[in-house]
Amino acid sequence: MPRSLAQESPRAGAGPARSPGFREDGRTGRSKREGIERPKMDPTLCNYGLLRKASRRVSLAYDRILAPSGLTTAQFAILAEIAESDNADGPTMAALADALAMDRAALTQSLKPLIAGKLVLVGSDPRDRRARRATLSPFGKKRLEEAGQFWSHAQSLFSKDFGEDESVALRALLRLVVARLNPPALPKRAGR
Repeated sequence: MPRSLAQESPRAGAGPARSPGFREDGRTGRSKREGIERPKMDPTLCNYGLLRKASRRVSLAYDRILAPSGLTTAQFAILAEIAESDNADGPTMAALADALAMDRAALTQSLKPLIAGKLVLVGSDPRDRRARRATLSPFGKKRLEEAGQFWSHAQSLFSKDFGEDESVALRALLRLVVARLNPPALPKRAGR
């Protein structure tokens, strides 16, 4: 039995994993070739689907509450993570992406409006010119502080609606998910 989500993923270059009985055209029923019944998919048991649904609901609620600040919840999370960096020069892009559980390309895209809005400054690491570090501008610090009031309100409403004990337990479980699950590496593309 696989010990992790990563171990359930197909090997690089092996193509998509297929269960016996699944047709190439994606239709349900018996495979003409194999005569095996296709397993029924129950979306209420899909970990991914349920996490995505919950994430969309929570994101929508927080985004609506944060809207007057001019920041989205994703932008707020990035600013907060930069502000919490242990390094006075700010986190490196790699450390920031890791802390946010994002890949660096997605982080770069997410940072663009924050850089354009002069909330985040990105520059070379003084000790390693190859590394780039992100810091909050004075304006970024002010916006984060203002948005923090809206975020606190969103947190309070969530805990009130969901339950304080349940909120604490949920955060503990989500931290566990983030700590234990690392996505499998993408297979390398031919010619690269």
